[in-house]
Amino acid sequence: MALIPPTGRVHWLGTGMSTGSGLGIVCDLAVETTVWARTEVKAAACLERLGLSGRAHTRAYSAPDLAARLAPGDLVVSMLPSTEHAGILRLCIAGSAHFASSSYVSPEVAALAGEAERAGLVVLTEAGLDPGIDHLFAHRLVDLAERATADAGAVTARFVSYCGSFPAVANDFRYRFAWAPRGVLTALRTPARYIEDGREQRADRPYRTVRDVVLDGESFEVYPNRDSLPYLSTYRFPASWKVDTFVRGTVRLDGWTEAWEPVFAQVEQGDDAQIDRLATQLAERYPATSDDHDRVVMFVMLDVTTADGRTWSGEYTMDVRGDERENATPRLVSVALAGGIGSSSPAWSTTSTRSAATARTGSWEVWRYHKRPVSGRTVYDFEDLLAWEDPTARRIADYATAVLDALEIHNGAGHTEVMLTERGAGPGRVRCPARRRADARTAVPVHRHQPGRQPGRGDRPSGTLHRRGRGRGRDQRLPARRSPALRQPAE
Repeated sequence: MALIPPTGRVHWLGTGMSTGSGLGIVCDLAVETTVWARTEVKAAACLERLGLSGRAHTRAYSAPDLAARLAPGDLVVSMLPSTEHAGILRLCIAGSAHFASSSYVSPEVAALAGEAERAGLVVLTEAGLDPGIDHLFAHRLVDLAERATADAGAVTARFVSYCGSFPAVANDFRYRFAWAPRGVLTALRTPARYIEDGREQRADRPYRTVRDVVLDGESFEVYPNRDSLPYLSTYRFPASWKVDTFVRGTVRLDGWTEAWEPVFAQVEQGDDAQIDRLATQLAERYPATSDDHDRVVMFVMLDVTTADGRTWSGEYTMDVRGDERENATPRLVSVALAGGIGSSSPAWSTTSTRSAATARTGSWEVWRYHKRPVSGRTVYDFEDLLAWEDPTARRIADYATAVLDALEIHNGAGHTEVMLTERGAGPGRVRCPARRRADARTAVPVHRHQPGRQPGRGDRPSGTLHRRGRGRGRDQRLPARRSPALRQPAE
């Protein structure tokens, strides 16, 4: 069945710890936004906290009331606990509404996704921080590694992906609850499957398999989380690769295991009711308040070795701290989700151009690239994703939109290249190919360093590919660029 046309109306369910400034982006994109909470007062308080008062409608949530207000093509964004998602998706299918969430796909949601697709509906899931941003990094690394070793034959791969949120200033507990405490404890009780030393491993108590890692001189603790194995196909690992290591997991501050030992004992011995009480107690004892800024650390790494001894390595690392405006966790979760919503269909966006008679739907992102001379050639050294609020980004977007209107380009994804002069708005050159850029990506709330990209060559692999024991008796470096890195968003 054909896709049900989006109306641009968004129903945002939930105002908890993961609802952040991404809601403001959704309000910008949508024709109409309604925030649903346990009470209308809570919904209004959420909008006030985010500086969005008056930007969205507020309602007290109940499934029957939501069902009565859904129109075909509306979008329901669920920030409710993941246990609620299957029921909400059924409601969406019945009302011909699209569905989005940042949570992991449950078996129930997976079973319903086919029915939704046949009904012409979009089901967007795992589009937050973790899962979400980590998926983007993993896909990118696998693609680059595959291209770097395309002619290498047998390849052995080692992949790890870890993410965690904890206090920016460590407390004795080594943690504060920046998202639902019950979810944290449920994750601890969920067995983990992963690959290590080329063999499938299972950990019924993943937190008992903690290992130490050092990143930029700082010690952390990591352990596997959930079932990693389905992501081998999700990340499109080539069937020809021999997988030595494949782990998706959680990163915690050094000392977390010792501080949480009493919690582990209760998790292992308690029933569901006792775990619920424990979650409530921990939330009251270690809440994430406006005075306690959080910190998110993520690192995704892929190393491959070819049969003839060549190696390729690439990694993305992210270290983001909350500030007085907003904690890092809700910002990263909600902004990534808003990016997914904006990119899933151009009809979610209603940005106007200079002329009220020219209505345009779509979303944009602005990247500033920097070039430098290397060995007599000009290379693209790195790129910055400009912040949503950056006046330069807004000015360039307005100018590019006006150029597209003048060229009568109104539909489809594309990119515009603008060279600014010293006067700012007046470009020295404008190029408007009627296609997406060659390395188009979904915007995420981080800046990305992308060294070594040469014009006219397309994307070059990230990392350095070495061929050992050849040539002049030393390592011979094949042409490839250094590992990409990420920087904290500009404030």
